[in-house]
Amino acid sequence: MASESLRHLIDAYNEFNFVNGSYTGHGKIIRQSSGACKYAQISICIEVAPQCVGIFEWKVTDNQIPIYFLDDILTPIKTICSERSMSDLKVSIVDGANHVVDSNSVSFQIATVRAMADLIGIEVPDNRYY
Repeated sequence: MASESLRHLIDAYNEFNFVNGSYTGHGKIIRQSSGACKYAQISICIEVAPQCVGIFEWKVTDNQIPIYFLDDILTPIKTICSERSMSDLKVSIVDGANHVVDSNSVSFQIATVRAMADLIGIEVPDNRYY
């Protein structure tokens, strides 16, 4: 069950009118504290691709985003897109950054949600989706 604020993002995504072209969203979390720090940056591009069968592309290097964060990025994308057909859309991870110490699963989940919100033009308050 999605939280109320994540539900808001899912509904907004479902209502968003993708027309021809591409849409890019950028998400990041950079938080330093005396305890656990968080760091992740990601850029996601969704392109309208008629006669496409829901393509996903990983266009980043392992130095930008290590492949072991793939599931942490795909899970929020699939959750947000779960109620809408993706048959005519291509999703690409086009840019990103990580930190060897401060990047973790939660950091990339948060950055991904923020990138999806940015992609459709939704303002994301700092702690809204986690």
